[in-house]
Amino acid sequence: MKRVLLILHRWLGLLSGLIVFIVCFTGALYAFHEEITDLSEPWRRVAPDKDMLPLSRLVTIANKTAGRTAPSAVTTGEAGDACWVDYFQEDGGRTTVFLNPHSGAVLHVERLAADEFDFFGFVLNGHKYLWLPPAVGRYVVGYGILVFVIVLVTGVAFRWPKHWNRRQLRQLLTFPNPAANSRQWFYALHLVLGNYALVFLLWASLTGMVFALDWWSGAVYAVASGGNQPKPYAMPQALAKSSEC
Repeated sequence: MKRVLLILHRWLGLLSGLIVFIVCFTGALYAFHEEITDLSEPWRRVAPDKDMLPLSRLVTIANKTAGRTAPSAVTTGEAGDACWVDYFQEDGGRTTVFLNPHSGAVLHVERLAADEFDFFGFVLNGHKYLWLPPAVGRYVVGYGILVFVIVLVTGVAFRWPKHWNRRQLRQLLTFPNPAANSRQWFYALHLVLGNYALVFLLWASLTGMVFALDWWSGAVYAVASGGNQPKPYAMPQALAKSSEC
């Protein structure tokens, strides 16, 4: 049985390795996109204040500035962050209006054409779709991560000791000393690093699959909600009617 698990672990790891590497690398880079863009786009920061205008008022100002009737998304951050209102176009373009949430002043208007290069949009596209058409890429990523989950589980099952003792635990958690046999050393290092990273990788994989695989997200929602099914997204009423405010 352990030989079968080892074969599955190796070949499935080889099959999903490139997908996982791209998804992890682009995800790690995108996680810092706000910090990076704050350095190059100073209009994303404002002087912090306790008072904030109603969201409907900010949306009304953004609608007039962008010449639109309703936003696609509204983002408010922490104290000192600007409020930005996004308008996604049918041709793939985007208009974003940055506002001071305390005064309502328009700080900046960013218009991005569909064919204009957006670095972090490119990174996010790779993270979600591997730069493939979304209808195809989301399933390539989703099932690639599912295969990787099997790799994690088979790795644990393959190395699970028959009897737990202090020696086995030390071997699983202690980094090996460099040995003459470099292949054996890398193998031992792989085991130890895998043990430490297992929980984080498994958690990231299972939660990431929620965004890629509908059947998995439905199952997670049903378990978490006691058998209910997720409802389709609808624009909040305050935003949908903001043009009338």
